[in-house]
Amino acid sequence: MALRIQEMPPELFRQIAQAWMRNAANMPDMNRNLDIMDWALSPNNAAWYQGPGNSWIFLTQIEPSHMATMHALNLDGKKVLEDMKQVHALFREAMDEFSLRRLNVVLPSPAVKVAGAAQRVGFRHEGTMREATIFDGKFADLLIFGLLRSEVPDEEKEEESDSGSPPPAPKKRRRRRRRKAKKTPRSKGKSR
Repeated sequence: MALRIQEMPPELFRQIAQAWMRNAANMPDMNRNLDIMDWALSPNNAAWYQGPGNSWIFLTQIEPSHMATMHALNLDGKKVLEDMKQVHALFREAMDEFSLRRLNVVLPSPAVKVAGAAQRVGFRHEGTMREATIFDGKFADLLIFGLLRSEVPDEEKEEESDSGSPPPAPKKRRRRRRRKAKKTPRSKGKSR
């Protein structure tokens, strides 16, 4: 069940504000100050879910039975993406509560590490909005990632995959090397 801002203890709110400021380097300039956090934490606009460790995801722009935009904060800086079962359970909980068909993540293009983390948990890059935000005082692209409810593994499927043999490794693509043309010596003195 989502935690509403009215239910959030003051100490947790302080921790979230500190994590917001630590993560500001990965945010567009307009989201870096704490004023935007008031909007993100407004009781009518956001739903918060506690994940593995001291991590949180929160949904904004919630359109029940359709989609929402997902944001994530890790309050203590530890790695939390190691247990995919917990991450997927968190996504299922958030999506099921509002009957969401999809989650969106929108990131400035310089936030490469965050984009990689989104892809590791199952989000797919769906598009780029060119020069759509300001990042470090310069225009930057926004990367759009999406995750459909049908792409989040159900608990039963995750348990089956854990109990059996490991899934086959993806095939590696081989790159073909172009053969260099042999150089033929030209005769000196004659030119055409």
